[in-house]
Amino acid sequence: MIPDRDSDEWMTYWREIYQKVTIEEIKAFEKEYKGSVSERKDIKEYYTKFKGEMDDIMSAIMLATYDEEDRIRSIINDMIEKKEVKKFKAYTQEDPKKRKKRERAGKREEKEASKAKEEMGGEDA
Repeated sequence: MIPDRDSDEWMTYWREIYQKVTIEEIKAFEKEYKGSVSERKDIKEYYTKFKGEMDDIMSAIMLATYDEEDRIRSIINDMIEKKEVKKFKAYTQEDPKKRKKRERAGKREEKEASKAKEEMGGEDA
């Protein structure tokens, strides 16, 4: 039975349909995804879609963190070298200040996540 629109039973309803995703499952998926053909396909798609804009690319790639930018750039550079994608000025001539800004934002997000984890009792939620 589907709960009423204003019902508090929605969480129970959704748990009957979908199992709770665990931290272990996310970590296992991340291990499988990073470095995979699927991730490379995603990087290629976002590089092309965003015409080399790394801010958008890094935000769009699933599970990517600021400290993985060198790895992602290496994949993009390989694709450019193999002529799988074209060079975009936004990528090849990016202002180094933009990268530093992404790094600062990533570190800030990392701190916020760590603080939130602490506030929740140090457990992975």
